[in-house]
Formats: sequence, structure tokens, C-alpha cells
Amino acid sequence: MTSESTADLTEVLTKIRSLREAGSMRDARDLVDAVLAEDPDHAVMHLERARVHAAWGRTAQARRDLRNALELEDSLIEDVRGDGLFASYLRDPFLLAELEPESPVADAILALEDEELAEAK
Repeated sequence: MTSESTADLTEVLTKIRSLREAGSMRDARDLVDAVLAEDPDHAVMHLERARVHAAWGRTAQARRDLRNALELEDSLIEDVRGDGLFASYLRDPFLLAELEPESPVADAILALEDEELAEAK
């Protein structure tokens, strides 16, 4: 990724997050969708669309986009972990059921649960 494309991505993410925080969910989603039209495998944009849908109260769409983001780039689980929008999603049996049992994402979600249990003791 070039520094120019990194700067462009940062600008787009800032705009999406500003729109989401302002409650302009449709505009935020449309901007994400425009990026995904050009690069359908952009994991970060799937995660941003999940955030928009979660903030919008569209649980099924948010869960689908979250699953897609994590399947494209399982290291995003660390970003998701601290995001309050997704706290309940990681415990959602439907999300886990939609993943391949031996996938790195399923393993990461189960590892998070194990960590939380250990911290609670």
C-alpha cells in the first residue's frame, strides 16, 4: 500500500466514522459500499460497514459484515475485541455457528471467551 493510498483510506475512514457518529447511517453505509464496489475483499471496510449496521440497529447485517471482515482478515479480531459495538456479537451463538468450526476466527472468539473466564476468576 502506498503512502498516498494509506492517506486516502485514512481520510475515507475518518469520513465514515464522522457520518456514523453524526447519525448519518445511510450516508456512511453508502460511502463504505462505494469502496467495497471497487475492492470487495477490503476487510477493514467490511468491518466499518458492520459498525455502521450495528450503530443503526441492523443486527443481522452487522453480524454478516463482521463475519466477512474476520474471514477476510482474522487479525481484525483484536480491533473488534475492544469495540463496544461488538461486545455482544462475539458472544452471539449465531455468529459462531456461521463460522467454520476450525477457522482462525472461531478459534479467536473462543480464545476471547477463555480469557474472559480466566479474568473473572
